[in-house]
Amino acid sequence: MSSRGIHDVRDIADARLLEAGDHNDLVESYYGHIVRRCRARTRSEAEALEVAAEVAIRLLEELKRGRQYRVPYRVVVNKVIDWKSKEHYAPKPLKEVELEEHEDSGPDPYSAFESDYDLDVLLEGLPTREHEVAVLRLREGLEPEEIAERLGANRNAVDQAWHRVKQKLKERIDPRGA
Repeated sequence: MSSRGIHDVRDIADARLLEAGDHNDLVESYYGHIVRRCRARTRSEAEALEVAAEVAIRLLEELKRGRQYRVPYRVVVNKVIDWKSKEHYAPKPLKEVELEEHEDSGPDPYSAFESDYDLDVLLEGLPTREHEVAVLRLREGLEPEEIAERLGANRNAVDQAWHRVKQKLKERIDPRGA
């Protein structure tokens, strides 16, 4: 039987389970496939099982909400595996910690730097794109993908511009050490 025939049989079986509302059985029928794909995309068995569980939960939640798909369900399963795998390795946001003020904490280590180097002066004369990237990164604290989205550029172009900015700033701050 060709792979197309296998997919046809699988798609028909999936359609029957969807129509009958057997969501648990449908997701369970894919669980072995989900785990295998997650094992291939993660560093350990524990991570694979964690991502597989997240995939199964998302699939079940979508089905319970009545989500309809225009593609075969097997395609949906594989897309969710891709998304959850990427999400698993995405940088996690740092938790905000409230810092207590201590009188004996000493001088602010950045105040000397800020008084010696005015960021506007350091960024002066940079090409427009590099200047935009530097301002968004240093003043607004945006991540490269956020900068790319804001500027309508691709991530690679932002990374290259940021690399050039860092090199130029090193030269401007300490011409001997660059």
